[in-house]
Amino acid sequence: MDENKLSASELAGPLGVSVQTIHNWRSAGVPPRRQPYVRDTMARWHVIASRPMNSILITAGEKQFEQWSEAALACGKTLVRWATDGLDELAVRRSAQTTSKAISKQLKVPARPVPRHGSEPSY
Repeated sequence: MDENKLSASELAGPLGVSVQTIHNWRSAGVPPRRQPYVRDTMARWHVIASRPMNSILITAGEKQFEQWSEAALACGKTLVRWATDGLDELAVRRSAQTTSKAISKQLKVPARPVPRHGSEPSY
């Protein structure tokens, strides 16, 4: 933070943590499981800082980038449009799954036996 002249509030958003968490990390150290993410974020700060908070930066190897580009072109889309469409589709699918699970939990009503007279159910 000192090297890049960053405040806790400038760094908290890109790291997805609170300003208080940044202060805690400066006092007690960054937890080991978060260190790789913090290192990566700081190494890419010059790119991250110039982007709005509602953007995503994806770094891919040459082969992966080529595969994505070919897939996008096969769909007649730019790589950006292809990626955002894919993310939108996954978000909708996830939302539908979550909603479906919530509805099925709400609809769990104990089944009542259907009264029968002879071999046919009686309603």
